[in-house]
Amino acid sequence: IGTTRRQGIDLSGDYSTGPWRFALGYTYTDATFRHALTLNSEDNPFADADGLIHVLPGDRLPGIPQNMLKLSADYRVTSDWTLSLEGRYADGQYLRGDESNLNPKTDPYFVLNLATRYKLSDRFELFGEIDNLLDTKYETFGAFSPTADVPISEVPGASNPRSLSPAAPISVYAGVRIAL
Repeated sequence: IGTTRRQGIDLSGDYSTGPWRFALGYTYTDATFRHALTLNSEDNPFADADGLIHVLPGDRLPGIPQNMLKLSADYRVTSDWTLSLEGRYADGQYLRGDESNLNPKTDPYFVLNLATRYKLSDRFELFGEIDNLLDTKYETFGAFSPTADVPISEVPGASNPRSLSPAAPISVYAGVRIAL
């Protein structure tokens, strides 16, 4: 489907002091088409009468956020017990089927996760996690879908072809890890 280029920068670092450990990571991704091409995308609202979209050099590849930021803080309560807070930010991304970049991106998001672990022995560890601690609503993927041919009982008369995959809501996990 033509030539593409993925280039960017990935920076990360961590710092520890006493019972604390901090980490920060940043990724910039410039993922673009290098040549003009025409693609079939009949459900894209900006497709021409034949259902085609026209990609130009420099248009961004869909599904890839340009900026991502990850940060974390761990606190060692005791030598066996650790608490962790992790945050993740990502830019919005173009939907699959919008290689021409004419439609709005998904919204950017920031999500927080909380975890704890307690080492019982060299082989056994208890853990607990709360993912999406603030129950942030965001999309992890997007594409276009037909609306006229596929009736949606929950949304009769739907006309927006944007299909977005929602992220998981707040989730709580706990368990035991065993090293064999």
